[in-house]
Amino acid sequence: MTIVGSPYGVGFEFDERGQWCGVLAGRHITHIAVSEDLGAPLGPLDVPLPVFPAPDSALWEQVERQGLDSGAGYEASQPVGAGRRQVQVFQGRWQLGGGLGDVDLILGRAEMTMQLDQAATWRVTLPPDARLEARDDQVVAFHSQGVVRLRTDQPLTVEPPGTVCVQLSVGESHVEVWVENRPVYPVAPVVILGTPAQMREAAVVATCVPGDPAARPYVPVLDVPLPPASAAEFEAGNEKLMHMAQELQTVERSIQQQAASPSGGVEQGGIVLPTGGSTNRQQTLQALSERRQTLMEEIQPLQRQVLGFAVWSQRWQRLLRLMAAVAPPLDPAAQHILILYPYEPELIASLPPQAQKLLLVWEGVEHVPDYPPESHVQVLRYRNLDDLADQVWAILVGGTPPGRFNIPDDPRFYPLGVVRALDVGKPLSPRGRGGSDNQLEAATSQVNRDREGAPEIVLIECDGSLGTLAAALYAYHGNLPVYTYEANNPEPFLGQVGLIQENIEKEVLAKSAGEAFRYVSEHKQAFVQDPQVDPQLRQLAGSLATLELPRAVGSPYSPALYVQMLLQYESARQAGLGTDFRYAPEDWQRDLETLERIATGHVSTAARKKAHRAQRITAYTLGVAYTFVEGWQDKAIGHLSLEAPLMVLRHVLNQAIADAPLTLTTVLDAGFLDPLPTTIFSDRLSGPASAVFTLRDAQATAVAWQVYARFMPVELTLLHTQGTPNSLILWAGPNQPREVPDLELELNLDLSWSPLVFNHGYLSWLGLGPGLVRAGARAFIAPLWSPDSDPARDIAIQTFAGALRGQPFAQALAAVQVDDASTRRAYTCLGPASAALHPAPADAVAGLDLIYAPILDLLDMDLLNEAQDLYERYTELAERLLGDEPVHYIRLALRQAYYLLRRAIRDDAILARQARERCREARDRLPSVSDEALRQRLQERVTALEAVAQAIDEHQD
Repeated sequence: MTIVGSPYGVGFEFDERGQWCGVLAGRHITHIAVSEDLGAPLGPLDVPLPVFPAPDSALWEQVERQGLDSGAGYEASQPVGAGRRQVQVFQGRWQLGGGLGDVDLILGRAEMTMQLDQAATWRVTLPPDARLEARDDQVVAFHSQGVVRLRTDQPLTVEPPGTVCVQLSVGESHVEVWVENRPVYPVAPVVILGTPAQMREAAVVATCVPGDPAARPYVPVLDVPLPPASAAEFEAGNEKLMHMAQELQTVERSIQQQAASPSGGVEQGGIVLPTGGSTNRQQTLQALSERRQTLMEEIQPLQRQVLGFAVWSQRWQRLLRLMAAVAPPLDPAAQHILILYPYEPELIASLPPQAQKLLLVWEGVEHVPDYPPESHVQVLRYRNLDDLADQVWAILVGGTPPGRFNIPDDPRFYPLGVVRALDVGKPLSPRGRGGSDNQLEAATSQVNRDREGAPEIVLIECDGSLGTLAAALYAYHGNLPVYTYEANNPEPFLGQVGLIQENIEKEVLAKSAGEAFRYVSEHKQAFVQDPQVDPQLRQLAGSLATLELPRAVGSPYSPALYVQMLLQYESARQAGLGTDFRYAPEDWQRDLETLERIATGHVSTAARKKAHRAQRITAYTLGVAYTFVEGWQDKAIGHLSLEAPLMVLRHVLNQAIADAPLTLTTVLDAGFLDPLPTTIFSDRLSGPASAVFTLRDAQATAVAWQVYARFMPVELTLLHTQGTPNSLILWAGPNQPREVPDLELELNLDLSWSPLVFNHGYLSWLGLGPGLVRAGARAFIAPLWSPDSDPARDIAIQTFAGALRGQPFAQALAAVQVDDASTRRAYTCLGPASAALHPAPADAVAGLDLIYAPILDLLDMDLLNEAQDLYERYTELAERLLGDEPVHYIRLALRQAYYLLRRAIRDDAILARQARERCREARDRLPSVSDEALRQRLQERVTALEAVAQAIDEHQD
């Protein structure tokens, strides 16, 4: 079997006889069978080699125009009788990009060039389930996940049931085969939108979905909060913010000019005007400083407000793409989007245009806008929940419902009722008021009767939100047992966690204050006598009662270091901490026992009993870490919380997609924690199908993370840096550390390969975590409190190693072995307990292609530093994975030369000489290639690249 293209993206398969036998869309786990008859004997395909289109050439422009990657080309050829066929393949991937529905659309184009010595009829037969349409010079075959299109410069016809006949003439003929492929997700063709509190209505609607119950399709429910402001308010706020930011810059420049100028001056309209003597200068500085402070105080809330709307808008756009993506591939109009009122007309109008939209309005609402016919909106008014079920059933299923599945109108019964109603094929009907505990036990037994023994159970704190409904639908989709109980206030649990974190911080501050006290005691006399020291600080140091320590004990004196130590000690003293404060082991143990008691009290006794036999637990919770439920310290537990509907939907979507054949782990080591040893992650996590890229110190910027997350097959990310529950400390440039808030990260990040994100920031699973889930994370792991460096590092390494072996993330975390068991227990997994990597078969070449193509994309975007950094990492990785085999060596040298030439044309012509050097090295290896035909083809590619390099050199001269 020979594959031209990528077996992970779009690959064209040829069997051992040289016949085209299929199209493989490896990422989508899809194979489209093809058979052909060329009417002439075929020889085997030779080894596929990369294609290097020269920039601005006809081929390069064609590939770029079609949305394909110019760095993803492959070419092979074979004899056809006395003639020859050449197959040239390029491919691309539209990820969160091209438009609605293009969440994961992969593209492939094969250009087949025939050079024949006699006319022939080429018959290509596609699968029986493909629908063929002839359109002038092309035939389009619609299949279950997209299209295959054949276009040719020769006459073509279609023979039933599915054969395309192309009349090939003597000489050269061209046939283009274009493939678009989408995954088929295991979801129902219905999406339910509602605000978080509309669980009752959404639950009834979710049980009116058509489909085969045996297939257990997931019914997507999405809780979409209303926008925080109107678009007009956002525009006005943004304009005001820009004006205030410009004024702040002017004020800050004026302050700098005042401080630097002996005579003083204030800027007006870009001109510095003199202000007179020193008194006026001091007054001007005072006024400018006050204005600066006022502007900063006004800008901060306005900035948060504007950023909040921008993030909401970004989230809405992402949801729109997800909704369009789960529509039936061949008939997007068959999708129904059911919208629970109230949503603004502008939001409804932006929904995927082909879908049929039902606006569900309670009859008490008087004013509902009219929608034009092209918006496909039908307003459906209902009197009560039974009436709602009747009307939705009639539209989605047809006819009258076959009875009702009745439950008490009690939040604890809704998740159970939804699962059971879908089992029996009847709409849900809530009746009466709250049910009893005996009724709940009986309902639980009925729902779980045929689900006992499943490897995972679902626990739901019933707070009446759409999150509980999403958790129930997750259980139905996976045929998992589900247990419900009343939600309790999570504040006692979170308060106890806060107490533990506070004591940890006190101990850290006390220890640092002790070190500071020793230093200020040792160098007190030198500091007090230093004439260059600020008098107030000298006075503060003199007032401290310090120890008399000999100079020989400690470190050399530095005024700046002394000031730092003095302020550090003073901070602890003002906090009422002595340098001897320690978080005593007995106090620590008592606090942990209290935390366990609170967590255990949130789970029903029946659920705790059932959980003992389960391998994994997925829990919907308002903020309680279930790892602290008594006896569950070694359980694999996934938590669903603020973004439960989105987490479940992404999990279901990921089930239909294979991850990259080369799993990339990125480590952002900003240098604010104990540094990670240079090779500790790469030694443990690198292999033939995995690699680690580390961004250290000033490389660990938000921009670098954005680039890697967007372009690279990153599926594991460690954030080894300081932060708060809602922020990270990264770098904005050399010597520019910066606290990056969650809203900014969410706005700018596209985690396009759905990675697991592992963070050391305390309680960030309830702050930063949901934002990164909205940005695309598959799961998020973080501790409840600040961990010590050694166990934190070991927990991350072991969790990632387990994930690479295919373990669900929660299971990999639970299996970690460290001495500090309480710290391991504090790490919490946000996401379904079954969330895991699903890697494609290991393929070093295909995996490296996924890294090489983004290098050229970054060049085209003028991100030259990022492109160069990635090029160097790619080179190092390719040398490790491919080894020194001659053909691999030559191919790598040619890819390096092609990158250097693309860069030479763009910004640095001298790089053409480096490209020629790589071509020379490739040419030197050609005699080592034993296959003569292959050697000749490689030599042609070397010669072509050398010619481009020479042309650049001559142009430079």
